[in-house]
Amino acid sequence: MLAGVVAVTITLLTIGFAADIGYVFGDNLSEKTRSRAIAIFGIEFWILYTLINMIEAPCKAFLDDLVASDQLKIKMA
Repeated sequence: MLAGVVAVTITLLTIGFAADIGYVFGDNLSEKTRSRAIAIFGIEFWILYTLINMIEAPCKAFLDDLVASDQLKIKMA
């Protein structure tokens, strides 16, 4: 889970600096549309969405385990 948090942090930083990274890869800052920055943003946003789901899955399983014992007590009452 710690690796996922580190990966999310790196992805967020990459999204934040997408325009600068696009410039390094050849985007012209005088143009209105920067296609490389848009591509970097899109790819990193997709990776971010996947990473958040990977982090969320163990948390959901843990909460299900916690709730399951309470539901058994409620069922017996």
